[in-house]
Order: sequence, then structure tokens, then C-alpha cells
Amino acid sequence: MAQSKALGFWSDLPAWAKGIIAVGGLAIVYFTSRTIIKKISSLKESKDSKEVTKDAKSDRTELIRKGLRPSFRETQYKGWANSMEESFEGCDSNINVTWGADSPLGKVSSWSTSGYKVATIFNQLKNDVDFLDLTIAWGVRTYDACGILTGDVKDADLFKAIDNELNDRERRNLNTILAKKGITYKI
Repeated sequence: MAQSKALGFWSDLPAWAKGIIAVGGLAIVYFTSRTIIKKISSLKESKDSKEVTKDAKSDRTELIRKGLRPSFRETQYKGWANSMEESFEGCDSNINVTWGADSPLGKVSSWSTSGYKVATIFNQLKNDVDFLDLTIAWGVRTYDACGILTGDVKDADLFKAIDNELNDRERRNLNTILAKKGITYKI
């Protein structure tokens, strides 16, 4: 009985109403599926970022057991991480050309404002433990992405944040800085 009433209701509808119901139903299915997929992807990214921090802690423990020590206090690494996050917030359209003593590379180079901030911090690191302590201090963060209505960069470990914020040339230059200091990790 209920089935025949529903079928009767459907068959009595004009074609345009059937079209609206069909398109509306498809839209609901699409947006619900999209939301579920985004949530699953976000959970995976969060898990991956937490793994990076966990691995950094494990590597740090191993290096300290081998006699390598941090060069700074924990608060210094946290301050640097906060400073980098602040420079990553929003848009970064400034390009700074540096040379000589002002250049993180010691030669002519160009950097975004946030890239220059990261480079000056990396230049102060002295060993692998320092890099790992900075990675641990960064942890997993969410910060404002560039652009109106773009939302946030979510669940970013230090590697993801730098990859998101800096271009290939800046990342290569950061790796050059790390290598010159004998730091084996790469961005």
C-alpha cells in the first residue's frame, strides 16, 4: 500500500519536479561522499604527521645515546617553531634578494619572507639533534593558508609545512644549508 502511494506520488509529479528531485538527490550523495573522503584523508594526513614527530623522537634518542647533544634549550626550538609558523600564516608575496653576510647561503640568493626566516633558523642549527629538536618542537600544527576562503593548512609536520610554503629552489637551498652543517636530514 505504502509503495503504491509513493509510486503514485512520483508518477503524478511533473517532469521538472522529477528532475529537481533527481539532481538534488545526486547533489546530496556527492557532497556527503566528498565530506567523508576529505575526513578520511585528513585523518590519514594527521596520522602521517604524528608518525614524523614520533620518528624524530626515536631518532633523537638514538643520536643522544651515541653521544650527540642538542646545542640549545628546548625553549629555543619552540621559539623558532613558533616564529616559522607565524611567517607561514597567510600569504607571503615578498621576495628578498640577499648576498654576502646577509645571505643564509653566503652568496647571492632570493627568498620569500618565510623562506628567509626558515633559512636563518636552519643556519643556527649545528647537528642532527638540533634539526630533530626543531622538528619535535614544531610537532603537528594547523595554520592559516594563503587566500580568502582557503581555510587552514591542517595537521602539518615541519616537512609538510615547508613543502607547502616554500618553492623548490628555496627547499634546495635549505638542503644546501643543512648539508654544509653536516646535518644529514633533508627537507
